Amino acid sequence: MLSIARRTFKVRLALNLVLILSLCLSSSSCLKQGQTTSIPGVDSPIINIVDGKVMLTIGFKYIDIPGSFTFGIPNTKGSSATLGPRTNGGSLIRVLLEPQDLISDEFNNIPTQTLPDGRPFPFIMGGTLPAVAFEAPELLNTTFYLSQEAFGLFIPIEFPNEVIFNITSDIVINDKKIGIFSIIPNSTDGEGSGLVIMLSISEINKHKEMQRLINYSKKSKNRGVLF
Repeated sequence: MLSIARRTFKVRLALNLVLILSLCLSSSSCLKQGQTTSIPGVDSPIINIVDGKVMLTIGFKYIDIPGSFTFGIPNTKGSSATLGPRTNGGSLIRVLLEPQDLISDEFNNIPTQTLPDGRPFPFIMGGTLPAVAFEAPELLNTTFYLSQEAFGLFIPIEFPNEVIFNITSDIVINDKKIGIFSIIPNSTDGEGSGLVIMLSISEINKHKEMQRLINYSKKSKNRGVLF
């Protein structure tokens, strides 16, 4: 498990401008991002469109990775996640998601899921999410959640026990909510803290600007995204 919380830093609410600039230069278009909750040493999630896919990136300032590893997301045709170093120091997880991958019979009659330690999701009514879940130990022990309605990931991060409240903020693209970013505190046993990023597949598919960029990006096939 990662430990970045024992250092003392001023909480940042602004997005990492260097990372935004690098994504804008390497993707088909830079979407207008809404402000989300941020924690020391962790960048707010950033969404962009590359090669007809939704690209989600989250950076970790104090985690150094010597190389990179790519995880092909099971039950999808072309979606993947990569852990690697970033150019301005630290590391990042970058997901390339084809939303249509999830509109599949693979995700019919699926079980309900909770957080990895069995606690309910604090931002979902009833606390459970119908989804297929996969863990990727090579990607910081990230757990992925896939369904026709949502795509999510839980990244374990060690927070101090003083962090006792769940903090959730919206992921907003061009003034429309497409998901949430949530800080999960430790359980009463002092374990299980982390970050949850959850994207709504239905909202992405209804988002006119994102769909326009996805279609444009598929035609232009703008490649060359670098860490």
